[in-house]
Amino acid sequence: MKGNWGLALSQALFPLLRRGLEGLGDALEQVALALSTHRAYLFRLKERHGVWYASQLAEWAGPGTSPQIQNPALQNLPLREAGYGRWLERFLKDQAVAGPVASFPEEERPLLEAQEIQSLLVVPIGVEGQLWGFLG
Repeated sequence: MKGNWGLALSQALFPLLRRGLEGLGDALEQVALALSTHRAYLFRLKERHGVWYASQLAEWAGPGTSPQIQNPALQNLPLREAGYGRWLERFLKDQAVAGPVASFPEEERPLLEAQEIQSLLVVPIGVEGQLWGFLG
């Protein structure tokens, strides 16, 4: 991944401001193109009875990249139980997760490798001081 994350986010805001949630796909495309990456996605996080679940809400996938928006494994994924407790801890501290997937802990790799992800940058999204989701 290359590029400027701040610039990507500011460019992504334009479609959202113009078209609301209908502009989400265009916004994710702007993020992906600004960062020279093949995919961008938005996940919603929800906590129920002490368990945090992640569900993919939107995605942009470039040419030659298999879309994952219909992947049932990416809906209601219990983060800790699925091996992503490290991600949750970082998100709760408003910290990103980044790097080559090959360097990630073993429990995090299978789902990422199944999507052919080689490296990633995932940043938490907070709303009114609460963890809302993440953008990758």
